[in-house]
Amino acid sequence: MSAVPEPLIPHSSDIEWVRSVSPFRRAGGADLDRLFAEARVFELGKRQTVFVAGHPARLLFLLLRGQIKVFTASSRGRESTLRVLQGGPHLVFPAVPGQRIYTVSCETVRPSRLLAFPLERIGESLMNSPHLAEDLIAELAGIHDEVGRHLADLKGRTSLQRLAGFLSSLTSVTKGAAVVHLPVSKMVLASMIGVVPEKLSRDFAKLAEFGVITKRSTVSIRDVRKLREIYTG
Repeated sequence: MSAVPEPLIPHSSDIEWVRSVSPFRRAGGADLDRLFAEARVFELGKRQTVFVAGHPARLLFLLLRGQIKVFTASSRGRESTLRVLQGGPHLVFPAVPGQRIYTVSCETVRPSRLLAFPLERIGESLMNSPHLAEDLIAELAGIHDEVGRHLADLKGRTSLQRLAGFLSSLTSVTKGAAVVHLPVSKMVLASMIGVVPEKLSRDFAKLAEFGVITKRSTVSIRDVRKLREIYTG
């Protein structure tokens, strides 16, 4: 993983877009203007570091374009992916004023564009904008809930169940056949469901017995309801 390049001044279109969505939509005033005046953009290539667990937390990141993963890593270097984001704008992961270090790591999966705010300035803006404080807390709480459900799945379900749940989440179809496309590589998917790639291959082979056929990143599902039954156990 290579180091983050020098930050850039954001385009006015970046600022207008981000200000139109939560948690910034309802906020306003000179303090928010100062916050955006200090925002910076990072243009990153594939597999570049955004931040690293244990390093000083100085910035709050929003994904504008591309794809990133947020993960933890064991002392042996084995990764467990907590969330994958693409498109935008999306808050990457909770980092709040007063937080000393990042508790997780983040890197790009594909070339990405991110907007970053100084956490110190975020703190000042929260003091002066109740709407921003309320909406930012709601966004961060939603991320915590998402990660909490993911961790509960890792502890309470088998890898086969987690894979079935992930595949069924890629379609709005509730029963019958569907075709979905994996939004991440199988290497990242293995990390998401908490297994090594070899175990992921065996789980896909097991799901083939239930009519799940995989060809590269395309997955044909004979019966989505069956997949959801496997997930729920």
